[in-house]
Amino acid sequence: MWPGKEVSNMLSSSEPNYDTANPAYIRKYLRTYGLTPPRAESYEVQKTRCR
Repeated sequence: MWPGKEVSNMLSSSEPNYDTANPAYIRKYLRTYGLTPPRAESYEVQKTRCR
């Protein structure tokens, strides 16, 4: 079930990175289903939406 190094690095960083760019396997590991939008979005899409 462990998604690997990517989640390990994310969880060990000083600032959590719980945004809509996280892929489904990280969302599953973090148990954030229902707490985040239904699909992952790239940072570029998020940036465009905020303009």
